[in-house]
Amino acid sequence: MEQQTPAHLRVANANRDLAHTLSAAAPAVPAERWVALIAFYAAVHCVNGYLWESRRYKPLNHAQRSEMVRDLSTLKRAYFVYRRLSRLAYDMRYEPSAVPSAAVAQDALRNLRDVERVVRAALPPEEPPVPTPPAAPTT
Repeated sequence: MEQQTPAHLRVANANRDLAHTLSAAAPAVPAERWVALIAFYAAVHCVNGYLWESRRYKPLNHAQRSEMVRDLSTLKRAYFVYRRLSRLAYDMRYEPSAVPSAAVAQDALRNLRDVERVVRAALPPEEPPVPTPPAAPTT
């Protein structure tokens, strides 16, 4: 795998884990609005990792990324859930009438899971890190 691909996937994993943690903390921490945003950016990094690995392509904006998800046969199955997740995140961030709820957070996490499945199935398996041999003893 290209170096940037696992870097994107690490950020995607961290964002996904944070979204799940915030979702689990509700209602003590009313973070449903942020769960949708974080889940979307986890999906963005998943897609970016795939686009870099498969095409050495870095989208300049959300529209370019969305077009690639729509047009590439390997990602096309994730297009509608990716768009739904994008819309949820947009609404939670910019629409004052959007009401965050546990259902919105769970919907965002389900959409992220579906995007991740498609993207990760299209990627080659990650190579395990090569262990560094211990330093030779000095005398």
